Amino acid sequence: MVFDRPPQVNALRSFMRAVSSVDPVPLLDSTLLVSVADGYGLWHEVLELLCKQERLLEAMDKSCGKYLEDVRRAVRQCLKELGEKNLRLAFASRSCQLRESHWAISLDIQGMVKDSIAGYERLVDLAEKSEHQVANEFEMSLWENQWMLLQREMSQLKVVEEFAKSTGNNHLMLECAWKSQSWESMKQMCATPSVVGSIENGEPMAKMCEIFLAITEGRLSDVENLHAQTAQLALNRWQLLPAMAASSPQHVELLHTFHRLVELRESGQIMVEASNHSKRKTLPDLKNLLTAWRHRLPNDHDDISGWEEIMEWRSHMFGAITSNFHWSEASALASLHDRPWTAIRMAETARSHGLREVGLASLSKLTDCAMDVSDAFSKLREQILTYDNPLSDVERSCGLNLVNTTNLGFFDNRQK
Repeated sequence: MVFDRPPQVNALRSFMRAVSSVDPVPLLDSTLLVSVADGYGLWHEVLELLCKQERLLEAMDKSCGKYLEDVRRAVRQCLKELGEKNLRLAFASRSCQLRESHWAISLDIQGMVKDSIAGYERLVDLAEKSEHQVANEFEMSLWENQWMLLQREMSQLKVVEEFAKSTGNNHLMLECAWKSQSWESMKQMCATPSVVGSIENGEPMAKMCEIFLAITEGRLSDVENLHAQTAQLALNRWQLLPAMAASSPQHVELLHTFHRLVELRESGQIMVEASNHSKRKTLPDLKNLLTAWRHRLPNDHDDISGWEEIMEWRSHMFGAITSNFHWSEASALASLHDRPWTAIRMAETARSHGLREVGLASLSKLTDCAMDVSDAFSKLREQILTYDNPLSDVERSCGLNLVNTTNLGFFDNRQK
């Protein structure tokens, strides 16, 4: 289903379209154009104008090189804001000098995560070992940033955290903090000027971290208010986006934000209910909620990072629930969470994306988790399917060894 709205025609949009239709196109300041696009939602109009400026500057002499790079930087910024990852990478390759850079970018665009990581690492090694500068500053920055994004996609939390600390990227450190449940560090980072500035500029993801802290610190009365504020920021962002196309990445990203907001609100309600029942030494009925969470999932083809954000928070909530009812019997406690199914579903999705390491890492979190026979079989089956890699005899041997060392007596004939 495609959600669309009538085009919002205003004086500024009409002016941008008129300027873009002039031949030759006037050379307006690229920074100003990006600011106009951001403030008035004129991304497509500004992008069209910038592309025409780039073609005009390319046809001119080399003295316009600085202006050409400024325009290209603005085009990349527009494509980034629109969530057009592949288009941005393809356009960025036009500013790259090395053939190896084009090769790594091509692998990245094709979704070959491990191969593109290796390609970027070889380029970094080449730059470090060379006695002279092998590429321009933008090209080397591109290697670094794309390598970090791919490591994030591979769920390499420690690697991403080290990178964030070394570069002083507070937003990335904030993401690592909640995923690793370092709530004290997260609280300190929420007070940093860069994060506070992001909230003031209407960034919903930074505001969402305050909801995390409110839930984990037990300030459940604040959750509703923070949720409403964050939802308003997300709606403001939505309003500034261009009319939705059939597959708009930026709209998908904001829909994912709304998905997370719904579950954060439910998490606050769960903690209130859990606290009340824990005081009375009774168990809440969470069956309907757990069923709803099973059905409310990202699309299978969505980025694995989106899946991880949803599943990681659910795992944290399951841990909080079980700690509230630690006095309960194991069989009764198992009905209050869905940790095995969550980890297995995450592993299945990661395998379908070709990210076997991410799937195995998800399944490894179930080592100390009590589960019924059905979940144990699903876990074993998913592990075997993940190890069944036709390109690696070592992995297939690991899968065969897993089958040989597992006690299959607990499974019925169909499962065997």
